[in-house]
Amino acid sequence: MKTKILLLGIALLTFSMFVKAQYFTVNINQPQVLSANAGENTSITHGESIVLGSSPTAEFGYGDYVYTWYPTTWLDDANSPNPTATPEDTITYTLTVSDLKNCIAEDQITIFVLSSDINPERFDEKVKIYPNPNNGKFVVSVETAKGVIDISVYDVIGNLVYQEDGNNTTHFYRSIDISNQPAGQYIIRLTTVEGVFTGKTIIQ
Repeated sequence: MKTKILLLGIALLTFSMFVKAQYFTVNINQPQVLSANAGENTSITHGESIVLGSSPTAEFGYGDYVYTWYPTTWLDDANSPNPTATPEDTITYTLTVSDLKNCIAEDQITIFVLSSDINPERFDEKVKIYPNPNNGKFVVSVETAKGVIDISVYDVIGNLVYQEDGNNTTHFYRSIDISNQPAGQYIIRLTTVEGVFTGKTIIQ
């Protein structure tokens, strides 16, 4: 009996040595994780409107997206991928996107609402800012003006970060240094005897 068991063991060992290992490749067809894009934080002048979201506002996941914006305040359609907002005050919107399998993604956007006397659309073409974008150091020049009384720089939420007297200068050329400020968008406001003109610069 011992001899039979020994011979059986040897036979099994020999057989296992000649059996080749088998490998299997399994392909899993799963999409990338659902993502939402509410858009970039920005500033507008009081009374203006802005379209939220991106192009596209949602990607990946399993499709058939459902969009929900919160709060719904000042929105024309809180269930649209690109609603129009006309905010009366600075506000942060949260976008929630769900897909066919109820996966959820979220993103936020803050709209800073500036007072109407800081209106970037009134920035006169004769006022030059360079370089733009910059590292916080730039030049503001006005080739011809009827007196620059004051120059001020604001961040996107309306905080004054720089101010100096323009000395009623008719040929205005001034080097500005706000490199101690964080990267982002800044608004330059020039008060002249002709009126107030504003524009934007970006610190990278």
